[in-house]
Amino acid sequence: MVERKAEGGVGDEDQTYARSMLDAAHDAFIGIDASGHITEWNPAAERTFGWRREEVLGTALVDTVIPSAHRRAHEEGLARFLMTGEARVLNRRIELVGRHKDGREFPLDATITSIKRGGSVEFGAFLRDNTERKAAADKLAAFLDSIVENVPAMIFVKDASELRFELFNRAGEELLGVPRASLIGKNDRDFFPEEQAEHFQARDHETLREGKLVDIAEEPILTARGERWLHTQKIPVLDEAGNPRYLLGISVDITDRKIAQERLRESEARYQRLADGALEGIALVRDGRFFDANRAFCEMYGYTHDELVGQDELVVVAPESRASLIAHRRDRAEQVFEVEGLRKDGTRFFAEGRDRSISFEKGECHIVAVRDVSAHRTALAELAEANRELLALERMKSEFVGMVSHELRTPLTSILGALGLVCGGAAGELSPRARTLMQIARTNGERLARLVGDLLDMEKLQSGAMEFRFQTVELWPVVERAMIANTAYASQLGVRFVAEGDGFPASIHADPERLEQVVTNLLSNAAKFSPPAEVVHVSMTRQGSRLRVEITDRGPGIPAEFVPRIFQRFAQSGSPDTRGKGGTGLGLNISKLIVERLGGTIGFTAASPKGTTFYFELPELAASPPEG
Repeated sequence: MVERKAEGGVGDEDQTYARSMLDAAHDAFIGIDASGHITEWNPAAERTFGWRREEVLGTALVDTVIPSAHRRAHEEGLARFLMTGEARVLNRRIELVGRHKDGREFPLDATITSIKRGGSVEFGAFLRDNTERKAAADKLAAFLDSIVENVPAMIFVKDASELRFELFNRAGEELLGVPRASLIGKNDRDFFPEEQAEHFQARDHETLREGKLVDIAEEPILTARGERWLHTQKIPVLDEAGNPRYLLGISVDITDRKIAQERLRESEARYQRLADGALEGIALVRDGRFFDANRAFCEMYGYTHDELVGQDELVVVAPESRASLIAHRRDRAEQVFEVEGLRKDGTRFFAEGRDRSISFEKGECHIVAVRDVSAHRTALAELAEANRELLALERMKSEFVGMVSHELRTPLTSILGALGLVCGGAAGELSPRARTLMQIARTNGERLARLVGDLLDMEKLQSGAMEFRFQTVELWPVVERAMIANTAYASQLGVRFVAEGDGFPASIHADPERLEQVVTNLLSNAAKFSPPAEVVHVSMTRQGSRLRVEITDRGPGIPAEFVPRIFQRFAQSGSPDTRGKGGTGLGLNISKLIVERLGGTIGFTAASPKGTTFYFELPELAASPPEG
């Protein structure tokens, strides 16, 4: 085409210029005439197809570079253009398949144009081997396909005209529980209930009409696994003219997240109900400001919830107490603290609180639990005052008892001495009636003396004024002496004391006089509450490093309601079996105080089949002696 002198007077100089341009071109250039024979072949064509120029000039194009499978289409297209002038491939970039001299086929990018010269037509084609580009494009397409196939979200493509599915990835197949092959070519109405299908297609039409992304935060979908919830984004895919060609959809299954959010909402609602039902005021503080509080807290300080949230936490603390609260917070202490609370109306109250710090991703949060202790503090103050008054009364009573006892003891001793002399005949013979009266007076005087003695002992023990003379003491001989000393009293009641065994040598560190007083109290109690002709059993055993003395009677036992009070002062059972037995109600209390001063313990158990066993235990001499 270039070498022949064209009609219109193209000169040699123009032909040389055109030849230079073709020879320098990077793309292959092939010229053919109307019969399909090659008229031009530049160096780039030689490199692309492997044929030298002189080998192909004048040969048919279909026999050289067009694969056999495409030759017929080439010939028909050329014939149609020559007959009708119609050519769909001219003057635009098209993709073709070329054939190399060695027989291999490869992809080409081509641009073809026609040149009319008088009554004939010639064609020129610029061609480029796009093997590498197509390979890269295929690789990229495969990579994108892999992404689409393996992304965990459902991805689908619909055609814009009928909204039929053209692509579905594996995640979509698994989500719906339907093979993708059964989805391709179908639309939503073929699978979903009418109402749901209408919803999907309405959003599809909206996306195509608006020509931009539509974000659907939540939408339900019926699947083979039941109802699921999706977060869907739909995007229009436009053609070269800007018209919608496809609709791309990306859906993420948010069912688990939605369930978790619902559970969280339920949990928060339960927490709010619990918090609002709490009697204590509870508030949450972050960065020194309230961001939540329960009903009790708001009511305690006189604020509504909205008024309180966002306020500085110190707004509810009296100015005088703010420094102590800040110091408490700085020390990160979790113990109870007290401040003076400040209500919205300016009134104040004593508040007791507990503060706990919890770390969150966004920082530190303090949970503050507060209660109004004003009434409690008032009650404590009143109780303390009442206690002081009781202690004063107790002190006055002890002083009174001590004074009266001391004042009574001296004349009482004289009276008892005089009565003894009269009863012994020192004042002459008494008539039987007078003797009886004197004996009654003597008996009641002795009882009064015991009462005065017990009162004095109790007062001394409680005040710590009783003197103890500690020494090494054989325990069993002290018990035997007490049994002998109380035998006459037991005989009057028809009761006998019986020792279980002969005892054994064992020493303690004690005051023998006070120890005998304890045994005497327990023996007299056992005799007093035993029926006539009964026996009171006395024994001593070793319990590890301690010695235990037991005194067992066969009396009525101790009523259950009296058990907690049995060692208290003036304690006496009100049961019918114990009424009229006499006594001051101080013996057991004094015995307990003495045993404890001796470093021991005292107690009782129910005996079998009836009765009671009182016991005391004292450390054997090998143990550390008590301080005296």
